[in-house]
Amino acid sequence: MKNQYVGDVNDYRKYGLIRALIGDQDIKVGVCWMLTSPDGRTDGDFLNYLHSPDSWEHYDPNLYGTLHEIIKTKKDRNIKRIEQSNILFDTEFYSDILSDDAVSRSLYFRNLFAQLNGVDLIFCDPDNGFEVKSTPLGRKNSSKYLYWAELKEIYSLGYSVLVYQHFAHEARDSFIERLSKRIKTETASKLVYSFRTSHVVFFLAAQERHGAYFKQRIPLVSKQWDNQITVGKQ
Repeated sequence: MKNQYVGDVNDYRKYGLIRALIGDQDIKVGVCWMLTSPDGRTDGDFLNYLHSPDSWEHYDPNLYGTLHEIIKTKKDRNIKRIEQSNILFDTEFYSDILSDDAVSRSLYFRNLFAQLNGVDLIFCDPDNGFEVKSTPLGRKNSSKYLYWAELKEIYSLGYSVLVYQHFAHEARDSFIERLSKRIKTETASKLVYSFRTSHVVFFLAAQERHGAYFKQRIPLVSKQWDNQITVGKQ
Protein backbone atom coordinates (compact mmCIF):
# COMPACT_ATOMS: atom_id res chain seq x y z
CA MET A 1 0.00 0.00 0.00
CA LYS A 2 1.09 3.53 -0.76
CA ASN A 3 -0.52 6.71 0.54
CA GLN A 4 -0.90 7.88 -3.06
CA TYR A 5 -3.58 5.18 -3.59
CA VAL A 6 -5.79 6.15 -0.66
CA GLY A 7 -9.37 6.75 -1.71
CA ASP A 8 -9.18 5.42 -5.28
CA VAL A 9 -11.85 3.05 -6.60
CA ASN A 10 -9.84 -0.01 -5.57
CA ASP A 11 -9.71 1.42 -2.06
CA TYR A 12 -13.47 1.89 -2.08
CA ARG A 13 -14.04 -1.76 -2.94
CA LYS A 14 -11.33 -2.87 -0.52
CA TYR A 15 -12.78 -1.12 2.51
CA GLY A 16 -16.27 -2.09 1.39
CA LEU A 17 -15.25 -5.75 1.37
CA ILE A 18 -13.69 -5.52 4.82
CA ARG A 19 -16.75 -3.72 6.19
CA ALA A 20 -19.04 -6.38 4.75
CA LEU A 21 -16.94 -9.15 6.29
CA ILE A 22 -16.85 -7.42 9.66
CA GLY A 23 -20.64 -7.15 9.71
CA ASP A 24 -21.85 -6.46 13.26
CA GLN A 25 -18.26 -6.61 14.48
CA ASP A 26 -18.47 -10.26 15.49
CA ILE A 27 -14.97 -10.71 14.13
CA LYS A 28 -11.91 -8.63 15.01
CA VAL A 29 -9.80 -7.41 12.09
CA GLY A 30 -6.21 -6.24 11.95
CA VAL A 31 -4.86 -4.38 8.90
CA CYS A 32 -1.23 -4.83 7.91
CA TRP A 33 -0.83 -1.98 5.45
CA MET A 34 2.58 -3.19 4.18
CA LEU A 35 3.13 0.53 3.63
CA THR A 36 5.82 1.50 1.14
CA SER A 37 7.26 4.87 0.17
CA PRO A 38 5.65 6.96 -2.62
CA ASP A 39 7.07 6.41 -6.09
CA GLY A 40 5.57 9.31 -8.04
CA ARG A 41 3.38 7.13 -10.25
CA THR A 42 -0.14 8.25 -11.13
CA ASP A 43 -1.90 4.87 -11.21
CA GLY A 44 -3.61 5.75 -7.94
CA ASP A 45 -5.69 8.45 -9.61
CA PHE A 46 -8.79 6.32 -10.21
CA LEU A 47 -11.05 8.87 -8.54
CA ASN A 48 -13.77 9.42 -11.14
CA TYR A 49 -16.18 7.31 -9.10
CA LEU A 50 -16.29 10.15 -6.55
CA HIS A 51 -17.84 12.36 -9.26
CA SER A 52 -20.62 9.84 -9.91
CA PRO A 53 -22.56 9.30 -6.68
CA ASP A 54 -25.64 8.06 -8.55
CA SER A 55 -23.63 5.10 -9.83
CA TRP A 56 -21.39 4.40 -6.85
CA GLU A 57 -22.72 5.72 -3.56
CA HIS A 58 -25.41 3.07 -3.03
CA TYR A 59 -22.91 0.23 -2.54
CA ASP A 60 -21.88 1.69 0.82
CA PRO A 61 -23.14 5.24 1.44
CA ASN A 62 -21.25 5.81 4.71
CA LEU A 63 -17.98 4.64 3.23
CA TYR A 64 -18.50 6.64 0.04
CA GLY A 65 -19.17 9.79 2.03
CA THR A 66 -16.08 9.30 4.17
CA LEU A 67 -13.78 8.78 1.20
CA HIS A 68 -15.32 11.74 -0.61
CA GLU A 69 -14.56 13.93 2.39
CA ILE A 70 -10.97 12.68 2.69
CA ILE A 71 -10.20 13.15 -1.01
CA LYS A 72 -12.35 16.08 -2.11
CA THR A 73 -12.68 18.13 1.07
CA LYS A 74 -9.60 17.45 3.16
CA LYS A 75 -7.45 16.58 0.15
CA ASP A 76 -5.24 14.38 2.31
CA ARG A 77 -4.46 10.97 0.82
CA ASN A 78 -2.97 9.24 3.83
CA ILE A 79 -3.75 5.97 5.58
CA LYS A 80 -3.92 7.87 8.85
CA ARG A 81 -7.14 9.44 7.58
CA ILE A 82 -8.57 5.96 7.12
CA GLU A 83 -7.43 4.87 10.56
CA GLN A 84 -8.96 7.92 12.21
CA SER A 85 -12.24 7.82 10.30
CA ASN A 86 -13.78 4.77 12.02
CA ILE A 87 -15.00 3.42 8.67
CA LEU A 88 -13.44 0.08 9.65
CA PHE A 89 -14.94 0.25 13.14
CA ASP A 90 -12.56 -1.01 15.86
CA THR A 91 -10.06 -2.54 13.45
CA GLU A 92 -6.44 -2.41 14.59
CA PHE A 93 -3.77 -1.09 12.22
CA TYR A 94 -0.10 -1.79 11.70
CA SER A 95 1.34 1.08 9.70
CA ASP A 96 5.14 0.80 9.90
CA ILE A 97 6.90 1.26 6.57
CA LEU A 98 8.07 -1.98 4.97
CA SER A 99 11.50 -1.92 3.31
CA ASP A 100 13.20 -4.30 0.89
CA ASP A 101 15.80 -5.40 3.43
CA ALA A 102 15.22 -9.01 4.50
CA VAL A 103 16.44 -8.54 8.09
CA SER A 104 14.25 -5.49 8.62
CA ARG A 105 11.36 -7.38 7.10
CA SER A 106 11.71 -10.20 9.63
CA LEU A 107 11.53 -7.65 12.45
CA TYR A 108 8.57 -6.00 10.73
CA PHE A 109 6.52 -9.18 10.95
CA ARG A 110 7.55 -9.93 14.54
CA ASN A 111 6.29 -6.47 15.50
CA LEU A 112 3.13 -7.06 13.47
CA PHE A 113 2.24 -10.17 15.44
CA ALA A 114 2.91 -8.40 18.73
CA GLN A 115 0.74 -5.42 17.82
CA LEU A 116 -2.15 -7.32 16.26
CA ASN A 117 -2.25 -10.08 18.87
CA GLY A 118 -5.88 -10.94 19.59
CA VAL A 119 -7.42 -10.21 16.20
CA ASP A 120 -9.20 -12.93 14.20
CA LEU A 121 -8.46 -11.81 10.63
CA ILE A 122 -5.34 -10.11 9.30
CA PHE A 123 -5.67 -8.21 6.03
CA CYS A 124 -2.36 -7.87 4.17
CA ASP A 125 -2.24 -5.02 1.65
CA PRO A 126 0.92 -5.39 -0.48
CA ASP A 127 1.44 -3.06 -3.44
CA ASN A 128 1.27 -5.94 -5.93
CA GLY A 129 0.23 -9.12 -4.14
CA PHE A 130 1.92 -12.50 -3.69
CA GLU A 131 5.58 -13.03 -4.49
CA VAL A 132 6.83 -13.54 -8.04
CA LYS A 133 9.88 -15.52 -9.14
CA SER A 134 11.60 -12.44 -10.55
CA THR A 135 11.76 -10.74 -7.14
CA PRO A 136 13.26 -12.93 -4.41
CA LEU A 137 12.99 -11.88 -0.78
CA GLY A 138 15.41 -9.06 0.00
CA ARG A 139 15.77 -7.86 -3.59
CA LYS A 140 14.79 -4.41 -4.80
CA ASN A 141 10.99 -4.00 -4.81
CA SER A 142 10.45 -7.11 -2.66
CA SER A 143 8.51 -4.85 -0.29
CA LYS A 144 5.72 -4.85 -2.89
CA TYR A 145 4.94 -8.52 -2.26
CA LEU A 146 3.72 -10.88 0.42
CA TYR A 147 5.86 -14.03 0.41
CA TRP A 148 4.40 -17.50 0.69
CA ALA A 149 6.37 -18.25 3.84
CA GLU A 150 4.83 -15.17 5.44
CA LEU A 151 1.32 -16.20 4.49
CA LYS A 152 2.01 -19.66 5.91
CA GLU A 153 3.30 -18.19 9.18
CA ILE A 154 0.34 -15.83 9.62
CA TYR A 155 -2.12 -18.65 9.05
CA SER A 156 -0.19 -21.08 11.28
CA LEU A 157 -0.49 -18.63 14.17
CA GLY A 158 -4.27 -19.02 14.02
CA TYR A 159 -5.33 -16.01 11.97
CA SER A 160 -7.60 -16.04 8.96
CA VAL A 161 -5.84 -14.08 6.21
CA LEU A 162 -7.18 -11.71 3.53
CA VAL A 163 -4.72 -10.57 0.83
CA TYR A 164 -4.86 -7.87 -1.88
CA GLN A 165 -3.66 -9.04 -5.30
CA HIS A 166 -3.19 -7.33 -8.67
CA PHE A 167 -4.05 -9.37 -11.73
CA ALA A 168 -1.11 -10.76 -13.70
CA HIS A 169 -0.84 -10.90 -17.49
CA GLU A 170 -2.74 -14.16 -17.87
CA ALA A 171 -6.34 -15.27 -18.14
CA ARG A 172 -8.02 -14.11 -14.98
CA ASP A 173 -10.02 -17.26 -14.29
CA SER A 174 -6.91 -19.43 -14.47
CA PHE A 175 -4.94 -16.88 -12.44
CA ILE A 176 -7.48 -16.96 -9.63
CA GLU A 177 -7.64 -20.75 -9.73
CA ARG A 178 -3.85 -21.07 -9.68
CA LEU A 179 -3.36 -18.75 -6.72
CA SER A 180 -6.29 -20.25 -4.83
CA LYS A 181 -4.72 -23.71 -5.13
CA ARG A 182 -1.33 -22.36 -4.00
CA ILE A 183 -2.98 -20.70 -0.98
CA LYS A 184 -4.64 -24.00 -0.11
CA THR A 185 -1.31 -25.78 -0.36
CA GLU A 186 0.56 -23.25 1.75
CA THR A 187 -2.04 -22.90 4.50
CA ALA A 188 -3.91 -26.22 4.36
CA SER A 189 -7.09 -24.14 4.66
CA LYS A 190 -10.20 -25.88 3.41
CA LEU A 191 -11.94 -22.53 3.04
CA VAL A 192 -10.28 -20.38 0.39
CA TYR A 193 -12.37 -17.64 -1.21
CA SER A 194 -11.68 -15.12 -3.95
CA PHE A 195 -13.28 -11.68 -4.30
CA ARG A 196 -12.85 -10.52 -7.88
CA THR A 197 -13.16 -6.91 -9.00
CA SER A 198 -12.44 -5.26 -12.33
CA HIS A 199 -8.86 -4.34 -11.35
CA VAL A 200 -7.77 -6.58 -8.48
CA VAL A 201 -8.74 -9.72 -6.61
CA PHE A 202 -8.72 -10.46 -2.89
CA PHE A 203 -8.04 -13.91 -1.45
CA LEU A 204 -9.29 -15.15 1.90
CA ALA A 205 -7.85 -18.20 3.67
CA ALA A 206 -10.23 -18.82 6.55
CA GLN A 207 -9.50 -20.71 9.72
CA GLU A 208 -11.86 -23.62 10.32
CA ARG A 209 -13.19 -22.02 13.49
CA HIS A 210 -14.22 -18.97 11.44
CA GLY A 211 -15.83 -21.05 8.71
CA ALA A 212 -19.43 -20.75 9.86
CA TYR A 213 -19.04 -17.01 10.31
CA PHE A 214 -17.67 -16.42 6.82
CA LYS A 215 -20.21 -18.73 5.22
CA GLN A 216 -22.86 -16.44 6.68
CA ARG A 217 -21.19 -13.14 5.79
CA ILE A 218 -19.80 -13.83 2.32
CA PRO A 219 -23.16 -14.11 0.48
CA LEU A 220 -23.94 -10.65 1.82
CA VAL A 221 -20.83 -9.31 0.08
CA SER A 222 -22.25 -10.37 -3.29
CA LYS A 223 -25.65 -8.97 -2.41
CA GLN A 224 -24.35 -5.58 -1.30
CA TRP A 225 -21.69 -5.10 -3.97
CA ASP A 226 -23.54 -6.76 -6.86
CA ASN A 227 -21.45 -6.50 -10.04
CA GLN A 228 -18.49 -4.83 -8.29
CA ILE A 229 -17.29 -7.85 -6.29
CA THR A 230 -17.68 -11.41 -7.53
CA VAL A 231 -17.19 -14.16 -4.96
CA GLY A 232 -15.61 -17.53 -5.75
CA LYS A 233 -14.62 -20.52 -3.63
CA GLN A 234 -11.86 -23.01 -4.32
